[in-house]
Amino acid sequence: MALNRKNKMTFLILLVFGLALLMAGCGGNQPSEPTGSDSSAGNDQIQVEDLLSKGENISGLSFDSVISQEGSEIMVTKVWQKGSNMRIEMDMPADEGKMVSLVRGDEQVMYSYNEAQGMAMKMPLAQSEVNTETPEDYIAGLTAENMKYVKTEIIDGRQCQVYDVSTADAESRMWIWKDYGLPLKIETIVEGEAMVFEYRNIKVGDIADSQFELPAGIEVMDLENMQIP
Repeated sequence: MALNRKNKMTFLILLVFGLALLMAGCGGNQPSEPTGSDSSAGNDQIQVEDLLSKGENISGLSFDSVISQEGSEIMVTKVWQKGSNMRIEMDMPADEGKMVSLVRGDEQVMYSYNEAQGMAMKMPLAQSEVNTETPEDYIAGLTAENMKYVKTEIIDGRQCQVYDVSTADAESRMWIWKDYGLPLKIETIVEGEAMVFEYRNIKVGDIADSQFELPAGIEVMDLENMQIP
C-alpha cells in the first residue's frame, strides 16, 4: 500500500498525539483522601512481605488503565503485558479509529499504528516515549518500612489492603490486591493536581503471542532512518 506525503504527515500527527496522551507519570507529595469503603471486605491482614511477594513471577496481565483528575477520567487504555512485551490500545477522538502501540522488549523496538490508516511506524524502543508502566512497576522497591497499613477495602470486586506509601519521589495511597500483590488503585499528587491511577478488569494469566504482532499486510515505516522533506 502506498501513502502520499499528506497521508504520511497526517499519520505522524496522529502518532504524536497518541504517544503524548500515553505519557503519564506518577509522582507528587501528598495523597488525596479516598472516598467510600466497603465494610464487607475481610480484615485478615497479610504481612507486607508476603503480600508483595505474590506479585512476583506473574506470567501475564491484561487490564484497563484509567487515569482520573478531579473526578473525571482523562485517559483510558487497554493493556496486555507478557514479559517485556506490551500491547497498548487507545481510542482516538472523533471516531478516527484506535491507536495501537506494540512494545517489543524482546526486539527492543516499538510499533505504533492507527487501525484506520493501515500503516505502522517503527522506532527503537530506547527512542520512544510511550509509558510502559504496569501494576508490577509500582510495587518494585517497596518495603514494609515505607508502607503504613490503613484498612482493607474492596476495589473492582477484589479485596485490597490499603497503604499510605512514602518514597523519595511521592506520597501515595495504594490499594494492593490481596490475591496477587498488585496495586489496583493509586492516589497521589502530580504537578499539584490530585490524580487517581486505576487498573480495572485486571486478569492474571498467559497472553497469546499474537497480541504483540502487527496485522497482516500492514505497511511499516521505519522512523529511525526516515527523512521527511
